[in-house]
This record gives sequence, C-alpha cells and structure tokens, in this order.
Amino acid sequence: MQIECTTTIAAAAVLLVLIDAHLRPGTEFHIAGQHLPDPPILFTLRVNPPADIVRHVLEIPDTLITIERGV
Repeated sequence: MQIECTTTIAAAAVLLVLIDAHLRPGTEFHIAGQHLPDPPILFTLRVNPPADIVRHVLEIPDTLITIERGV
C-alpha cells in the first residue's frame, strides 16, 4: 500500500496516524519523495493496516491511497 501526500500538512497528518497506530518507521513503513521535504511525499506500508487506520487516512485532505495487488 502506498499513500501519496500532495502537501506537507497532509504528510504530517498521515505520519501522526501511522505512529498513533504503533507502526514503526523504517520497519513497517517507509517515507520517500523526489525532493524531500517538498511534496509529493510517499509513504510505503510494508504491513496491512487495520481498516479504521485506512479510513482515517482517507479522511485527510490531499492524500491518495494506492493498493498494489499481488499476482
């Protein structure tokens, strides 16, 4: 799963949600971007978060979630 944030405010909000969910940066998610700290900022999750966490992230303006499907 990847979360794209088009503003730094959205990225900060997403980071708070992930940390509040006890997900560990570097282990369970990774933060990247072409020109950090400038948007877009990408969060790549290595775990499947609970549905309520996904729902919370979707409520944050300026975010887009992409779910990769396995073959």
